[in-house]
Amino acid sequence: MNLCSTFQLNVLRSSVDCTFLLNWGEGQQLDAHLKYPPELDGLYQNWQSCYEKAYKTPLRARIEDDIPITPRSTDWKNQAEEAKEKLLRKFQQWLGDSELGEIRQQIRNQVEQKPPQKSNNCVNLLIASNCRELDRLPWEAWQIAPENTSTAAIYISRTVLNTGNKPIAPKNTQRRGKARILAILADSPELDLHQDRKALRSLSKVAEVEILKFEPGDIKQQFIQHLLDQRGWEALIFSGHSAQTTHTGGKLELAPNVTLSISEIEYQLTQAKNLGLGVAIFNSCNGLDIASSLIRLGFTQVVVMREKIHDEVAHIFLQQLSEKLANYTDLQAAIAEIGQYFQSQKVTYPSAYLIPSLFRHPSPQAEIFQLEPIGLKRFWRDWKPSRWEAIALSTTLLLSSLVPVQDFLWEFRYLAQAIYRHPPSRLVPTIGLTKTDSIPGVPSPPVRLIIIDQDSIYKADATIPEFKAQPIDRKYLAQLVTKLSQYQARVIGIDYLLDTKEDQNKEKELANAIKNSVQNNKTWFIFAADTNYRLLPDIFNPLWSLQGDSKFLFWDVSLPRKLNYSELCPFVYWLTLAQRFSQHQSASTPPQPNVQSTKGLQSEIINYLKRPESHNQKIPSESLPFGLRLIMDFSIPPKQVYEYDTAADFLSKSLSAENKKRLQQQVVIISPGVYLEVKDDTFSMPLAINYWCQPPDREKCLSKFQEKFIEGEAFAYQIHHLLYQHRVIAIPDIWMVGLAIILGKGTTLILYQQKLKQRQKWAWWLGGLTAIYGIVGLQVYILPLVSIPLFLPSCLFWIYILPCFRSQIHA
Repeated sequence: MNLCSTFQLNVLRSSVDCTFLLNWGEGQQLDAHLKYPPELDGLYQNWQSCYEKAYKTPLRARIEDDIPITPRSTDWKNQAEEAKEKLLRKFQQWLGDSELGEIRQQIRNQVEQKPPQKSNNCVNLLIASNCRELDRLPWEAWQIAPENTSTAAIYISRTVLNTGNKPIAPKNTQRRGKARILAILADSPELDLHQDRKALRSLSKVAEVEILKFEPGDIKQQFIQHLLDQRGWEALIFSGHSAQTTHTGGKLELAPNVTLSISEIEYQLTQAKNLGLGVAIFNSCNGLDIASSLIRLGFTQVVVMREKIHDEVAHIFLQQLSEKLANYTDLQAAIAEIGQYFQSQKVTYPSAYLIPSLFRHPSPQAEIFQLEPIGLKRFWRDWKPSRWEAIALSTTLLLSSLVPVQDFLWEFRYLAQAIYRHPPSRLVPTIGLTKTDSIPGVPSPPVRLIIIDQDSIYKADATIPEFKAQPIDRKYLAQLVTKLSQYQARVIGIDYLLDTKEDQNKEKELANAIKNSVQNNKTWFIFAADTNYRLLPDIFNPLWSLQGDSKFLFWDVSLPRKLNYSELCPFVYWLTLAQRFSQHQSASTPPQPNVQSTKGLQSEIINYLKRPESHNQKIPSESLPFGLRLIMDFSIPPKQVYEYDTAADFLSKSLSAENKKRLQQQVVIISPGVYLEVKDDTFSMPLAINYWCQPPDREKCLSKFQEKFIEGEAFAYQIHHLLYQHRVIAIPDIWMVGLAIILGKGTTLILYQQKLKQRQKWAWWLGGLTAIYGIVGLQVYILPLVSIPLFLPSCLFWIYILPCFRSQIHA
C-alpha cells in the first residue's frame, strides 16, 4: 500500500518576480512571491561551462555541439566543483528566503508525520515551471528539511504545466511474465555504446529487453516499426545523441545524418502509449524539451539529462539504473539513489548528480514504474479475470447450473453423437465417416417392453368387467403375467406402483399369477416402488420378489447409493442383476426366487454378492464420485436396446418359436405407454431418438409409435448399459469450464505477446483446434465412453480470446 503524500509546486516567473503555488490534497493551496536573483543565471552559466570541460570523454549532445577537448592546463574538475558550490549556495539561499517559509513548513509537517525508513512512506514534491531559466535549475538539490535529520524521504521530481486532457498510458494488465522494454542504441561511432549494451544485461534477467539493431535501409521506419509492436512496451530506453529544440519538442539522432524530432513521431508515440508504453529513459543530452513533450502526451514518467552528459557518466548511470530496477527498486527511488551515488563519487564524476531528472505526470493514476518479481501477486495480476471475462465466466457458470439449459444442450449433444455414430447415407461419402452403429456382443435387444397403450385400454375395457385404467386393473396385469409365464419369461418388471387397495378378487388373481410363475419357472419379479409408498403385501412378497426405486434424475443411469439389506435399490439395478442370475449356469448358483423361502430375497442376494465366487456376476453398485455421472447413451439406436409389443397384441397373438426363445433371455417390463390416464411417465421425444426413428427403422421405434418417450424406454436403455458394461461417464461442466478458463486466459496472455498480424493468423489455428476438440469429444464418447462438455467450454474459451484479435490502438 502506497502511503506517500504528494505536493505540486508551480513556479511562475514574470520578469524578475516569481510566484510559488503549492497544491496538495483536495484543492488545498499556498502561495508566495519572491524576486528572482539575477546573479543566479551567471552562476549557472559559469558552472555549465566548467562542468562540460571537466571530462575527457565525448558528450552525448549533437556532434557539432560537442565541446572540443582542451589541454589540461586547468584543473576543470576542481573548477567545476567550485562553480557548482557557488551555484548551489545561491540557489539554497534564494529558496530559503522567509517568504517561502510557510510553503517549506507545510512540506516539513507532512514529512514529520511519517515514520522514517519505510519505502512506502514518503513525500513527493513535483515541481513545474514556466520558463527555461527555471527548468534548468537543480531543483532536486533543494534542502527542504535540515540535513542529518531522521525523516521520511522527500522525492523531488519534475512535471509540466498544462498537461491537458490527454489520458495517461494504461497499465498493461495483459502482460504475462516479464515486462517488455525497448532499448534503442543509436548508431553513433564516436560513443562507446557497447558499454550501454553491457549495462542492460542485469536488466535482462528480470525484464524482456529487446535492443534494436538498425539494419541498412530506412532507419526511421525501423524505429517506428519496433515502437509500434502490437505486444506493447512498458518502457523505452534511448542511448545516443539528443538535443533541445524550440518548436519540435527535442530531437534524437538515430544515426549519422538521421535525426528524428519528437513532433514528427507524436502520433506514433501516442499509439505506443495506448499499447502500454508509459516510461521513457533518455541516456542522452539536453532532454528537457523531450521530457515536457512526452509528459504532455500522457507518458507517466520520463527520465532525461537536463544538461549535456559525458559518455563515461552515461555508462555508469545506465549500469546503476539497470541494477536497481533489476532489484525491484522503483524508478523514483532508483534515480534518487543514483544521485546519491554520484554525489559520493564527485571527485571522479564532478557535478554528475545534478544532471539526471525524473519527470512525472501529475495524475494520481500515474503509478511509479517498478519491475515486479514473478510471484503470487504478479500471477494474480496477470490471471485475474477482466470485467468482460468475469461476466462471461459468471454467465457460463449460471447456464451450466440451470437444468433447462442443460437439458437443451444435452438434446443436441445426443443428436450430434447419433449422427457421428451413424451419419446419414448421403453424408458418408461427403465427410468420410464410417457407420459405427453396431455394438459388439449385443446379438439381440436385451429388453422387451409390453406397453399398455390407449388401444390396449380400449380392448381390455371391452373384455374385463369393471375395468379401470387408473390405477391399472389388477386382472389385466394378471393376464399379462400369466401369458409371460406360459412363454417362460425369466425376468419380469412391473412398472406400476401397486400401492392402493383395489378389487380383492382381482388382486388375488394377480397374486396367484405371480406366485405360480415363481413356483413353475423361477421367474424374477421386480416391482416399481417409491420411498413414499408401500406396496401391497398381498401382491409383493419380499420372500420371492424385489422392489426397486423407479425414479431417475435427468437421463442418468440409476445406481445404488449403498447396497445393503434395507436400501431401496434402483428398479433397473434389480432387473439387470436378476437377468444375470437367471442366465447363470456355473457351479456357484446365485439365489433364485422360491415360494418356499423363509429368508428375504434381497438379503440372500446381498449375502451372495459378498462371496468371492460372485465376482463375475457383479455389476456396478455404487454412484460415481466427484460429481461424475453415468448417463444413458441415446447415440445407440432403440432397435439395439429393446423390442416391444402392445399389451393387446401380446395377449391376442402367439409368439413364434424364435421370438419365444428370445423372450426367455430378455428382461420384460410391463410399462404404461401413452393413454389418457397417464400423465407423469412420458417425456418429450429426444432429438436423437427422433433421428433413429426414421425409415427404415420407424416400425421398430416405440417413440415414433407413441409420439412420446416413455419411462419404460428409459429403463430399457439403463438395463442395456448395465448388462453390457456400456458406461458413458459424463464429465461435469464445471470441470471443463475450469479448464476453459485456464486455457482461455493462458492463451490470451500468450497471444498478447504476439503482434496483431500473428494473432490473427493464430485465430485460424485456434479455430481448427476447437473443431478438433469437438471431433475428439465426439470420438471419446464412443471410445473410451467419456462425455466431454463441448459447447459451453468452447464458447467461454473464445469469449476469452476474441479481444486479442482486435487492434488496441486508439489514437
